[in-house]
Amino acid sequence: HPGNAFVGYTCCQDEILATRTSILDERIDFVLIRPAGNLGSDNRLPGSIHAEILGEEVGDWTGPSGLWPSDHAGLLASIRTPSSLFRSP
Repeated sequence: HPGNAFVGYTCCQDEILATRTSILDERIDFVLIRPAGNLGSDNRLPGSIHAEILGEEVGDWTGPSGLWPSDHAGLLASIRTPSSLFRSP
């Protein structure tokens, strides 16, 4: 969510994991891609990108203990774009 300063935080819950509200306040996880060709006149990657933060909501607590699953949230990204944009390894 470019331009939204309060979306995408994945670090850092309290180290004992027992806070009742999320205190994530740093964005330390990124998904980087590099296309092999031109992006087009608007300089955007064609296709779709979806990213989701995991483990940052109260519903993610580890059962009755009421603890966060980790002091960091996870990042899951799905990128769908034409394969011709990327170099072979």
